[in-house]
Amino acid sequence: MKQRYAFGISLMGILLGILLGTGRVAAQTTDDHNSADQGHGFTVNGQYYTCGSHWAADYDYDAALERTRTNNPALYQRMVARAAAHEKGERWSRTQGGGFFFNITDRANPENGFKEIEATLRYNGDSILIFVDDKDNATITDATIEALAKGLTKEVKAGPNTRNPNKGIVYNDIDIFGNPPINQKFEEHIASFLLTDIEEPPGLGGGGIIEGYFSPFDQTNRVGSNETNLLYIDSRQSLINRGQSATAIEGVIGTMAHEFQHLINYNRYQTAGGDVGAHWIYNEGLSEVASLRNGYFERDARSFLSSPNRFSYFSLPTGSADTILRGYERAMLWIHYLSERFGDDFLYKLTATSGQGIEPAKIALGGSDPTAIESVFAEFWVANYIRSDSKFQGDPKFRYQLDVTGTKAGTSGQQIPTTTKSSDVLLKGFAAYLPSYSRLNQNDPDAIKIRFNPAARNYIVHAVKVMSNAIEVQRLEVDQEYTFEKFNSMIFVIVNLYGDGNTVSWTVEGFTSGVDDYATNAGKLNIASIVPNPAQGEAQFNFNTAVAGSVNLTLYDVRGEAVQHVLEGVRYEAGKHSQSINVSDLPAGVYTARLQDEAGAVAVQQFVVVK
Repeated sequence: MKQRYAFGISLMGILLGILLGTGRVAAQTTDDHNSADQGHGFTVNGQYYTCGSHWAADYDYDAALERTRTNNPALYQRMVARAAAHEKGERWSRTQGGGFFFNITDRANPENGFKEIEATLRYNGDSILIFVDDKDNATITDATIEALAKGLTKEVKAGPNTRNPNKGIVYNDIDIFGNPPINQKFEEHIASFLLTDIEEPPGLGGGGIIEGYFSPFDQTNRVGSNETNLLYIDSRQSLINRGQSATAIEGVIGTMAHEFQHLINYNRYQTAGGDVGAHWIYNEGLSEVASLRNGYFERDARSFLSSPNRFSYFSLPTGSADTILRGYERAMLWIHYLSERFGDDFLYKLTATSGQGIEPAKIALGGSDPTAIESVFAEFWVANYIRSDSKFQGDPKFRYQLDVTGTKAGTSGQQIPTTTKSSDVLLKGFAAYLPSYSRLNQNDPDAIKIRFNPAARNYIVHAVKVMSNAIEVQRLEVDQEYTFEKFNSMIFVIVNLYGDGNTVSWTVEGFTSGVDDYATNAGKLNIASIVPNPAQGEAQFNFNTAVAGSVNLTLYDVRGEAVQHVLEGVRYEAGKHSQSINVSDLPAGVYTARLQDEAGAVAVQQFVVVK
């Protein structure tokens, strides 16, 4: 049975409002937040937004305190004095002007250790407090604070994935994930949010912006700790620099939902006593889902899914900004899929479940079948290819209700071989590989026989048969031969079930079935010209369709691998059409353009890219 907070206006709360004279209760606003925010994802200016909670958890606070003692002894003495006051029961350190002091680690200038922020209390509600750094206090408007308070405590963005639009993110998060720790300074308030300029550390990478974080150091009573449930929210890049627009405010509310889950996760997972490093992908994934379940769609997973065998799936992302971003995408995908499939009670269990790889999900799922979660993980990868494609009408476990993928999982496109061909791939830990077979010209075989061979470790394969008007999924047994005919393309989703490498091999043989003669479709569809050819930068593809319907246009390199999906299921009327294609990112060489309509007619033409 989950514990729940009970809320009401207490005498202590009234007294607190009197004592903290700068606070006020925000009225509800009537702002309509209709446009989706990119939040943690890439924005139009190329910046990406991330969470600094793991960055805060890994920080060396002892070293920062020593640097502060050495480089800024006056500040260090004030921090010591505030810690002593906390010991005596003085819950806040007040400035002379009636504001409040906060200690923050100076990440942009690590040599400084800690820095001191003076802030004003702008919202004092029954359950949360909102403070604003005095450097930004005059800029942050009352309307912005009111909108943030409304999103925190009263109303969130309504959508198909929203848990309850008539509750704020604080209450929705608690209902889903459980209780945060008891607030040390104000037990009658659940948490405080501090709007301040979060300056990025030098090593974060170009374009990286930390939008918010939770620091477990504030849960201690050590010198420098703020000793309260405090969540840090960026006031500059996320809010002020974006004009405090409705879209910017939505993004910040989504971030608040994300960070508040970290506070809950700290309380419940620390109690469980697991490995915090191994828990990273679950903690961040749960926080991403916290945003989604409050109606805020903050990122998609296109960067990671473009190369699903690039990383070990559950590895901690370190290094470049690109790697960190893909780590967030991995986290969101897995937990969002589990959320849709198993619901909020599963998320509640998962929040406090320890282990590595798929083990936490296995424990949270429970049941007597120890391999059930392995099947779920493989089915998750199939869903990352099918997404929410309306052509698939099978088991809903292979689809997303709210599609956060951005693109389908990247495939390794190959031409159907005319003779038996052996292939193999080294799969990274818990990663996937998706070989795809299709006809590049009318003389290619139109059917295949395929067999996957036993490997050193278990793996699971699903076949995804893509036809003009339907998609079918079939799980394959290892070391058994299968025959597939009458398809536009065959995709095989191979999933490693172990945390380290696993080499998978298979044989495939193409043959002509005689059941679907593409030659009879000749003349119905053609690529009239590719201009210029050779192309440099951009090319114009001119093609003709004889009947109305959807078409696919894919570019292949000389190895037969798909390098660009130009058109996917785009509908055209019968007639002449043109499509401009950016080829500037393609290496110089010879390429094949393959055009296919929903009736199965295929047209191909080669062209050259030069630099």
